[in-house]
Amino acid sequence: MKKYTEEKRNIYQETLALDTIYNVLSWHDRTILHRVMTGEIGANELNGKVSMLYEFVSITKWKTPLMKFGQDRLLYFYDEQKEKDRPIEEYKTVFPNITNDLKNIQNEYS
Repeated sequence: MKKYTEEKRNIYQETLALDTIYNVLSWHDRTILHRVMTGEIGANELNGKVSMLYEFVSITKWKTPLMKFGQDRLLYFYDEQKEKDRPIEEYKTVFPNITNDLKNIQNEYS
């Protein structure tokens, strides 16, 4: 099965992928980001939380882990250290530094 994150991605897609794991953005925030990606609105229209997440991805050069949906319809990421697929919920414990940074972003805009 082809893992969908094997394709080259832009920073907007990486930001959305990170949000898929951490759920930092609201539905409205994600819609704004999609509208920027399609050129419907300019990047200057991004609100604070979206901008902070975008900047986090840009500064840290965060890349989407290899992810796929299993036969059980759950999302998994490939853990390169353990060389196996793991449930996406475990990503947060595998990468505690990212988790803490994103908690701070969420707290800043809550």
